[in-house]
Amino acid sequence: MIDGITVRTETMGAVTRIVVGGEVDWDTADGLRNALTAALAVQPPPVRVDVDMAAVDFCDSAGLRALIAAWKLGAAQGTAVAVSATSPQVAGLLDITGLAQALASP
Repeated sequence: MIDGITVRTETMGAVTRIVVGGEVDWDTADGLRNALTAALAVQPPPVRVDVDMAAVDFCDSAGLRALIAAWKLGAAQGTAVAVSATSPQVAGLLDITGLAQALASP
């Protein structure tokens, strides 16, 4: 656990699942960003990276930047990056920013 955030990575075949909890903000978003970058750096890359944010109490623009950067990197290498579960706060944030559909789980 990095102060305020927990990030756990699970790999199941060609799918990587990143489970995030706590607060994702300016001080903690590097934990999420690092996990996403590491998951996408694996060779061969995963087919899909699912980000479970059901236990996230708070997320700000720094967390969104980490998700968007991973989504773009994944798209460039053929890996789908999606938020597979959200807390009400994260769901509202993705909806109000217009990212809910782009980051929706297939």
